[in-house]
Amino acid sequence: MKQLPIILSVLFFSACSSNTKIANSWRDPAVTVHADSLNKFVVAALLKNPSIRRQVEDEMAALMPGKAVPS
Repeated sequence: MKQLPIILSVLFFSACSSNTKIANSWRDPAVTVHADSLNKFVVAALLKNPSIRRQVEDEMAALMPGKAVPS
């Protein structure tokens, strides 16, 4: 019973959030990118918390060692 207010507040706030949908996107069909042709690229995570942002960027950059650089 103590968890009921927490569950109700989570449901309330999740119901108030808006859904984000990609309505349209475009990509040049003449351009293909292969992972072998990449020299280096920057990994950036747009998060408000700096420590979590750095952790996420480091983990994503570790997936392609030598090519990905955290921002």
